[in-house]
Amino acid sequence: MRAHTLSFRAGDDFVEETTTSALLAGLEKSDYIREAVREKNERTMAEHIAGLSRELAAEHLALNESVEGSLNDVFNVVTRRERGDVGQPETC
Repeated sequence: MRAHTLSFRAGDDFVEETTTSALLAGLEKSDYIREAVREKNERTMAEHIAGLSRELAAEHLALNESVEGSLNDVFNVVTRRERGDVGQPETC
């Protein structure tokens, strides 16, 4: 793995808070920031995947409801024919 350097501007409060948190975690500031960014990236990806999963579930539900409605229509037509009922198939 090739190492790169990132730099950014940060206010005194952020630097102080990060330094203190890194010391409490037993990490160097750079390691602490690296881990924090990695965790944030993982959360963002998990949220994205969860959103896609919800969209897919909604599409799947809509498709299932549509197919179920169509199957019920076919079942009603077949049942009417078996009973000898005459007329047009039932519609929604």
